[in-house]
Amino acid sequence: MSNNHLIIGLGGTGGKIIKAFRKAIFEEFRNIEPVGTDGRHHAVHVSYLYVDSSSTDLTASESWRTQGDIGALIGLNERNRLSIAHNDLQTRLRDPEHFPLTHRYIGNPALWTDIFSQMNVQQAAGGQMRRLGVALFEPQCRGFVERVRALSNELAAESGIQGVGFHVCCGLAGGTGAGAFLHVIAQLRATFPDAAHYPIYLYLLLPDRDSDWASNGERTNYYANGYAALQELNAYLLSDPREGPNKGGPLFAPYDLTGNSFRFENQAAGRRTKLLDRLNGCFVLSNVNERNQVIGVKNEEIHNLVAQLAFQRIFLIDSAEAGQYRPLRDAITLENIIVEDEGQSTDPNQKVRSTRFLTFGLKRLLVPEEEIREHFASSFASQAALQMLHNLAGGNRYGLCRREEKHQLQTGSAKSRETENLEAQR
Repeated sequence: MSNNHLIIGLGGTGGKIIKAFRKAIFEEFRNIEPVGTDGRHHAVHVSYLYVDSSSTDLTASESWRTQGDIGALIGLNERNRLSIAHNDLQTRLRDPEHFPLTHRYIGNPALWTDIFSQMNVQQAAGGQMRRLGVALFEPQCRGFVERVRALSNELAAESGIQGVGFHVCCGLAGGTGAGAFLHVIAQLRATFPDAAHYPIYLYLLLPDRDSDWASNGERTNYYANGYAALQELNAYLLSDPREGPNKGGPLFAPYDLTGNSFRFENQAAGRRTKLLDRLNGCFVLSNVNERNQVIGVKNEEIHNLVAQLAFQRIFLIDSAEAGQYRPLRDAITLENIIVEDEGQSTDPNQKVRSTRFLTFGLKRLLVPEEEIREHFASSFASQAALQMLHNLAGGNRYGLCRREEKHQLQTGSAKSRETENLEAQR
């Protein structure tokens, strides 16, 4: 298992997971990069690639901080960000001769007329349209592959170890991540066919329940995107048993957006790769737990959970000594577990459901950092106030807890009567 890891975030959800992951690293190591106990670089090497069609979100990632607008800076450098905002889709739709790749997947160009009239497709984000997400990713697909190669080579040079684990994170409700993620993992496997040294893991966030984005009922693509994305991924992970040129390949092979081939048939070095090589594991995550409790999306709580899962995998399970946590590692990767894909009842050879899908349960012990800060701030303020009262009162004579009346000097007739009373007592 390689100690090199590349976290790839697609769309807004992927960016938030990367942010939460970098925050977890800073909380653990007090540094934006993992460091060992001797202050040198940690044995685990991590890099990032945030791919998004939202220029606003990409720009904001430069100034990420651990605590809102304050705290330590955990932003991404320009080389760790890839914009897919500019695509000139209208020109490509009008010119099928020079842009044949776009016309393989885009469908009927005439149906896009209404979309063009409602939004600026030239610089639009995914807009909850998966096919638009593919159209946004296509012009930058070669750039994506080149960027991944460069970051992977840097990790190998830093660690002195070949091999990188790819962790692809995205949500399935929108257009950018849900539309591009299948093309991303297919490109990764085509570029790095050695699954033993270049494993691919997916972290997919399902559309959250009762979302404001789905308030327009049947007019939304919110939940349909998640369903369609999982259907395509499941078909990509299943083997086609039928006789023909694609026998043994995926039931659904996505188009090669680089144009190097027509569709991905999972061929490497003149032979078909094993079925399990396409993907080493996929976590499907929901914001509703087994107790029907809704985990926050707007406050990014669910993104923190996904980041914690990836963090524990990378720094605890994957980097453990040989044999340590082996059952847990096998359960995650299915490396030494043979589980057949589920077939039809009438024809077991015709597979209908992949076993690559996983989920997880997580119990966390939270450190109430905000409450600790408030406690210390309140304690220091109370001490300062007591010290000022002490100084004002002139020592402990009139402390905070004493309720004595202050002595008054007696003058005039009152003083004479007090003197007479004292003389009478004598």
